[in-house]
Amino acid sequence: MSAEPDRLSTSEPANIAAAECLAELITSSWISHAIGAGIELGVFDALAEAPTRAEELALQLGCAPPALAQLLRAYESIQLCLLDAEGRSAVTPMGRLLASCTEGSQQAWARLWCRDLGALWTGLPEAVRHGESVRSLRGIEPGFAPLAEDTVRADAFNRAMTANTWWEAEAFAKVRKITDCRHVVDVGGGHGVLLIAVMQANPQLQGIVFDLAHAASGARNGLDRAGLGQRATFVAGDFFESVPSGGDAYVLKSVLHDWPDSRCDAILASCRAAMSSNARLFVVERLASVPLVPIAHDRAWARSDLNMLVAHGAGERTTDQFAALLERARFRVDAIHALAMGLSAIEAHPLS
Repeated sequence: MSAEPDRLSTSEPANIAAAECLAELITSSWISHAIGAGIELGVFDALAEAPTRAEELALQLGCAPPALAQLLRAYESIQLCLLDAEGRSAVTPMGRLLASCTEGSQQAWARLWCRDLGALWTGLPEAVRHGESVRSLRGIEPGFAPLAEDTVRADAFNRAMTANTWWEAEAFAKVRKITDCRHVVDVGGGHGVLLIAVMQANPQLQGIVFDLAHAASGARNGLDRAGLGQRATFVAGDFFESVPSGGDAYVLKSVLHDWPDSRCDAILASCRAAMSSNARLFVVERLASVPLVPIAHDRAWARSDLNMLVAHGAGERTTDQFAALLERARFRVDAIHALAMGLSAIEAHPLS
């Protein structure tokens, strides 16, 4: 005979609270869908210009007024919009970050999550079953080389990474050992937002953004717009083979979590081969200790961990795992600097 299922009392407050909390977790993907729809329709860009009544906004955006009103009410419930005293919808500070015109806008990151990454998560069961990325299981070439053949996707990806780096970059630029440097190499630096922040805060610095060729135009344009074209340059290459030498600081921001340990070994070996004994390595990643606990920091780590699984067959690492990875590559950890958005910079130096 099969065992009788546990019978929970529906009148117990603790059981009711558990059921309500679980219902919210089960259906939480609605938030990403709602945000993605607002970006696609132009809601956040329009409201960032001026508060607007739902009927007028619907006419402006070509939407059905009752349906748009439903979407705006949803945004009120998650603090992206509010009704002002005149009954107009207005973006909150958080909602304004989804407008393309806002400094530090998260729109590009939201687009990537709601489109490409969201589709990969449907394959999570198979990724867990096989320990491989959903991309590889679906016959999609792994890694980032395919971006070279699709300039639209490459630009969208690099814009998303810029959005995802903007806040941490400001904090990283103030790390003392960086402020003491003269030449920084941003390995896998995309469009260069991290290096730009560091160089703007430290006028003595020169720098290199090093990445695959698909990031070249965006990085050079970004450096020129920031007035740094004379102090920094973009170099194309493959960090599995080599990285530019001559830097006294090498930065790997959100690079190692894309790869399994064996590939990280190769990346770190390339960095170490380019570094002098006095140079410093900064690994900027999410850190956590296990077991995880139900707080926002650990949920963000877990979300990113699973995202790395479905996208790359890789994952986030704990503080101890990073220490072991660096030790195997003959680096010694000197310090860990808390940054922003749940990320930290591990500072290490090469052992002789």
